[in-house]
Amino acid sequence: MEKKTPIQIVIDFMSKKKKPVAFSEIVELLRSKQLVKEEEFDEFINNFYDEMSFNAEFAFLGDNMWALANKVDFNDIKRAEYDEEDDNTDMIDSEEEEEENAALNANDDADIYNGEQIDITKQDDSEMEEEEEY
Repeated sequence: MEKKTPIQIVIDFMSKKKKPVAFSEIVELLRSKQLVKEEEFDEFINNFYDEMSFNAEFAFLGDNMWALANKVDFNDIKRAEYDEEDDNTDMIDSEEEEEENAALNANDDADIYNGEQIDITKQDDSEMEEEEEY
């Protein structure tokens, strides 16, 4: 009899389930198989979690629930929602920021100083000399 890998064990287990599986169930399944010594189990399960996360056969559904990817309808996976107060990322510009950026990009000779648009091409030599003194 061929020895199964931990991934194969979990795939077999999940294929028999009709519902998504909590990762804690997967942990207990793998613990019961005694694949490693108990003192090595934490490191083993951390590595297994990484492997499972990158394996296209599995789908993470949120709330620490997992399913086989071939049993999941992509439209059923809920999109993570972020509370504006908790979201510290600025990856997505608001419509207002997009409009402001578009206006700035439309005029390459313009610059913003203290919230006011100024034309930097009309600065004469005397103004430039004053700035250099600072």
